[in-house]
Amino acid sequence: MIKKILIIGGSGFLGSNLGAYLAEHDYKVYSFDLEYPPEKMEGMDCIVHAVSTINPGNSNQMYIYGYEKDFLQTVKLCNLLLGKK
Repeated sequence: MIKKILIIGGSGFLGSNLGAYLAEHDYKVYSFDLEYPPEKMEGMDCIVHAVSTINPGNSNQMYIYGYEKDFLQTVKLCNLLLGKK
């Protein structure tokens, strides 16, 4: 059963609300955003990606920027986690 959840982008709108909801339902929630969390992040059961550099107010005009910054960086992160370069 999933108990330890890391939310990347946990300080944003989606991440913070999801984190609050999960914490209310007895999950141990870790948030990684612009700063490292105070506790060491080991043995996560689940990682949630909630990073976004665009917001609803500019999403129609900035979607390519969001793709370049958010999606491609996420692919790089996943490759690092899998041991690929």
